[in-house]
Amino acid sequence: IYAVLILPLLLILAGCTSGWKRPPSVKPHTQRLVLTHHTEGSQGPLLVRDDVWYQLAGVELLVLDPRGRLISTIELADPGMAGQALDMEVVGDTMYVLLDDQEVVHLSLEEPMRPWVVDRVSADSLGLSPIGLDMLDGKVVAHGPEGVRTLDARRVIHDQGDSVLGVAQQGGRTLYIVGRRIHRRADDQYVGSASILEPFRLEDGPDGGVMFFARVEDTGSL
Repeated sequence: IYAVLILPLLLILAGCTSGWKRPPSVKPHTQRLVLTHHTEGSQGPLLVRDDVWYQLAGVELLVLDPRGRLISTIELADPGMAGQALDMEVVGDTMYVLLDDQEVVHLSLEEPMRPWVVDRVSADSLGLSPIGLDMLDGKVVAHGPEGVRTLDARRVIHDQGDSVLGVAQQGGRTLYIVGRRIHRRADDQYVGSASILEPFRLEDGPDGGVMFFARVEDTGSL
């Protein structure tokens, strides 16, 4: 009896199995290509003043709280008129922002969370094509291929060679960088090698006693 029952069942299963085929797979293909252009700008320097953070992004100044939440945004230039805000310094209630090598924008910080533009100084007025800003003798200076100048175009350091990449003042000494060579302002004497100079104070150390330096090369950094 069991043999009679099993045999028809096997015949049914065999018939079903032999008739099933895997459906052909659908080859992937592109139905639609959408290109979206969006320009945000790279993140530039960050400056912290009291409980307010100032972040450069493209041609915008972002005002943030200590948790990184956006408070306000200030447009430093009209779209397409400048590439990027490169550097900034603050003296008292005034912020100075360098836009490309074109101009230095002055902003009032009387309302720290809502800065506004009060003045602009062009590269032509400065007499050089600035690549950065620094502090020297309590004033903001711009540095570039033509040396170092205050924002009223008074020449402070002149160099006939490569661009001045930075200026640092510590403990009554002023150093500046040309290429990767450190020079002393007092006599232009070569004193070492670096790409970046920053005043630094060690814990319990004397004021003006330490200068932090970094040297950037193709094979790495020190």
